[in-house]
Amino acid sequence: MKMAKAIMFLGTGSDVGKSIAATAFCRISKRRGFRVAPFKAQN
Repeated sequence: MKMAKAIMFLGTGSDVGKSIAATAFCRISKRRGFRVAPFKAQN
């Protein structure tokens, strides 16, 4: 199975849980042996 090179978490507004969801996704992926490189863009 070919994996995605990039994944983006989007939400409908501020304070909806995007960062916590991305953090959990990165942690789970890392534990499963994937290389992760999280990046949070600033306004």
